[in-house]
Amino acid sequence: MNGRLQGPIDFWIHAGYGLDLSKSVSLETGLTHFCRHLTSVENSYILNLNELTGAIRVREGGVEASVGYGRYIGGSPGYGGLMVFSLKASRVLIPELSFAGGWKWVDFDALLHDMELSLGLSRGIALFIRSARTYGLPTETFLGVRLSGENGGDGGPKQLTGFRLSAGAYPFYGAHKLLVSGGFRLEFAKNENGRFFADLDFDAPVLTGDGFFAHFWPDRMIYGLRADYEKTLGGGLFAAWYACYDVDMPSDKAVDFLASLSTGLAIRNQPDFERLEKAIRFEVRGGIDFKYDYDAGLKLGINTVSAGGAANVGAEIRWQANSMRRSGELKIFADFGRDVSVRPFVGIKKIDYAAGGTPGPDGLAKRITLGFGFYKWY
Repeated sequence: MNGRLQGPIDFWIHAGYGLDLSKSVSLETGLTHFCRHLTSVENSYILNLNELTGAIRVREGGVEASVGYGRYIGGSPGYGGLMVFSLKASRVLIPELSFAGGWKWVDFDALLHDMELSLGLSRGIALFIRSARTYGLPTETFLGVRLSGENGGDGGPKQLTGFRLSAGAYPFYGAHKLLVSGGFRLEFAKNENGRFFADLDFDAPVLTGDGFFAHFWPDRMIYGLRADYEKTLGGGLFAAWYACYDVDMPSDKAVDFLASLSTGLAIRNQPDFERLEKAIRFEVRGGIDFKYDYDAGLKLGINTVSAGGAANVGAEIRWQANSMRRSGELKIFADFGRDVSVRPFVGIKKIDYAAGGTPGPDGLAKRITLGFGFYKWY
């Protein structure tokens, strides 16, 4: 991807099932969907593959290996079968070093790979070097840092503290049939007086296309990276200084991305708005946007708070705006589950898009949405 954010963006979705034959041997089957889109580039060809595979997996000590075979079903022509291999090993030479690799032998011709060597540090932090070659691209090498929800066994704080994913269908909106949203939180420092954390959120509106069960092509990717330095005020209130970078990247069309940077102050009555810890939850923010004049936002939730993992019900309002775009959501939801919170919802959600404008007629009734959200905290 170049400096104008033009380049390929890949989507992977995997679903599978495993059957343990013993403590060390299992059988697995899975379906993996892959598609590639180009951001801010006119593109009429979407590489679209579905891998249906079966494999046997063996585990012994700190080593785990698998081998399998599969076929490509539907999708782009020219692909037949593939062999799949994987290998994982912990405590390689030293206890902190581990290896994980996967290989695909496509039509017994091209060999694709994804290999990683990682060095585990304390408090759920790992350094890694990764080499990958996927469909239609040359081999690439990455060097990075991984943060996880594990505390490394030393009782230290967890960097990854929350993850969410939701999908809402638009039954009456002609331009988009689905809006997929998600995000995660990384917490870097925390004590009794305050904390410093970052949220990465995304929205991916899916084009209607030929029907709901036809292709699921994203219209664009919208990312928001926000950092908060939060202080405890007392009385159940928290104040924060925030800085946020938003970017709107259209897919498969020659429309340049648009981005903006904002900063300001926020006040909230609980550390994480997504948690149902209080019957009334809120967060208000306001500040300046260096490109679009001002930045403002509101989150307000009313819900039941049940003990012992019982179900809850509630309603939420979310609104944010600057001088160029606005978005708003009103939804009613239920909440189930303990380890993973599952929230079916129905509501109205409207987003103005920065790059290229909002497509199609946009009456409020067309923005009725219903779907599911999934929330996990560490």
